[in-house]
Amino acid sequence: MTISLRDARAHWCAGQGLSAASADPVPGGWIRALGGVEPYLALKARQPDLTRVQVDSAFADGDLWIVPGVRNCIWLVSTADLGLALRVSHAVYHKRTLREMAKIGVDAAELDDLSRRAHDALADGPLTPAQIRDALGDGVRSLGAEGKKRGHSTALPAALRFLEGQGELERSFADGRIDTNRVVWKRATRNLFDVSPAPTKAADQALALAERYFSWAGPATLEEFVSWSALTKTACKKAIAALDLKAVDVAGLGVAYAFEKTLASAATLDEQPHCLPGLDNLISLRGSPAPVVDVAYHEIPILGINGRPTPLRDATWLLIRPIVHRGAVVGFWEYDRDAGACIWGGFEAKPAFDSGAVEAKLAGIATVLGDLEGSARMHSLDNAAKHQARLEQVRGLPSNG
Repeated sequence: MTISLRDARAHWCAGQGLSAASADPVPGGWIRALGGVEPYLALKARQPDLTRVQVDSAFADGDLWIVPGVRNCIWLVSTADLGLALRVSHAVYHKRTLREMAKIGVDAAELDDLSRRAHDALADGPLTPAQIRDALGDGVRSLGAEGKKRGHSTALPAALRFLEGQGELERSFADGRIDTNRVVWKRATRNLFDVSPAPTKAADQALALAERYFSWAGPATLEEFVSWSALTKTACKKAIAALDLKAVDVAGLGVAYAFEKTLASAATLDEQPHCLPGLDNLISLRGSPAPVVDVAYHEIPILGINGRPTPLRDATWLLIRPIVHRGAVVGFWEYDRDAGACIWGGFEAKPAFDSGAVEAKLAGIATVLGDLEGSARMHSLDNAAKHQARLEQVRGLPSNG
């Protein structure tokens, strides 16, 4: 079976909850939570009436969670996926960390003891990592220059992650907002795997990840699934086979896989423009922006992870906020903190999309960002210089010429 890239994009938009409303608390898949505002923006793009307070309330009420997941990255997930995210992360983190700690003189027994004492320190309520360290005093030993070189000044962060991976601790945030990486740890009122059961066997976890990924991103290639999940190619192939996914040749993409019901559904693209965060799943699940950018615009430079200009066709991440129309990136937008409003620009002097619809959506986004005191950080390492560079690129687009 062969389908056009346009039809594939229509399926991607549907899987992302951009074409129609979704009942899923986290439509379109786990959302990268890197200490910036992107989770708010991703949810807002799919639920236009959503407010910042509603998102924070859902997190406080336990309907949304921020936890480690695939690739040991931090994600915003629903309760249904909480256990799975923790299982797949802990399996990797626990093994790797024990190996690293052994090289600097920390064995499993010391980590277990430190975890127990950290858990006891939280008996009276939530604490920041610094407060836990103060409560334990000399019980948290320095790992010296060698430990610092390996990224472990003490074993406490690893002990806390172990407790989280075992379902004993929850992440929260002091101000109740999720646009930060300043964690406040608290004891789980009941084990998180009782809240959200998840498979313990690696093959079953791979199957569960594949089921989710291809519902969010199908049709998708084997390489894209491997990149997102960080599983071995063998494990990914077995999961694809077990789900009986259908192979389809996508023009310009190659052999991809999708559920039969996805391919049987009407592949239609709505005319509404969508203003998305830079790390939105429509793009990041693909492993590259290139499939959602028409070839005519592949040479447009954006700032790469290394801070240097990178053509869109070569970028791994889209570290600028896109406007998407008919399933393709057609421009960029950014929040101007001085003006308290969003600005935008299109790749064409006369954009084919409804500029009034873009203005209306950006006005709603500006309200959310205004509620966050004008914070527009994409991630915890974002800064004023990077923000200014994005503003300048938006202002320099052809539609603003």
